[in-house]
Amino acid sequence: MLPIAVRLDDEGRELPTIDDDWIIEDVSNSEVRIFNPRTQHRLALGADHVHHFTTNPERSHGGIEFGFLTLNVQVFIERTGCSVRPNARPGEPVKPAREEIADKWVDHRYPIDSGIQRRLVDAGYTVTWCNDDKLSRKTELEGWEIVVEPDALGVLSKFRHKDRPYDQTLIKTKAAEREKDNRPTNVKRCLDCGGPLYLAKRGVTTADTVWLCSNKSCPSNRRR
Repeated sequence: MLPIAVRLDDEGRELPTIDDDWIIEDVSNSEVRIFNPRTQHRLALGADHVHHFTTNPERSHGGIEFGFLTLNVQVFIERTGCSVRPNARPGEPVKPAREEIADKWVDHRYPIDSGIQRRLVDAGYTVTWCNDDKLSRKTELEGWEIVVEPDALGVLSKFRHKDRPYDQTLIKTKAAEREKDNRPTNVKRCLDCGGPLYLAKRGVTTADTVWLCSNKSCPSNRRR
């Protein structure tokens, strides 16, 4: 299919290109129905979405015909379905339109007090602040994502915090959840970020005992 379908993540960011085969399931006077067997996405193209079909005899065999479907639209694949946008010329790719993401400077407790952190934790994420000098390693090598959420005013934002020696960015991951079944059941968890707590001071009574979060940047430690 030309242009090749663009894959988008949940934040509307473009993912690496995969030139999938699409199966033409049905053709009528008004539409062409296609199916992606790898992603299981189905899409109904309008008849005017298709510019022309070009055969590919080199790949056609056993009664199965392969070819190139040249489109007047760009197909976008998202987790929840497909969408299309017209292109300037047949087969010409179109870049996804992304909402502007604001840098929102907040205090350390904003994610908690705004409810953003609790909502993400309930969805299975571990959430924490990350020093900006470690941000590339976390997001590119260790599977973390920058938190992008509507703020209290509905503006799509990533959340920043002024600190020394490096500013911090709010990040999230579900990677830790994959190890959930292997976690000891007697480990106490932080209510702010979900990280494990450790015993810092044993008191005479339970109220005197001090537990600290093992996540050094967790705001709960700063309240001690």
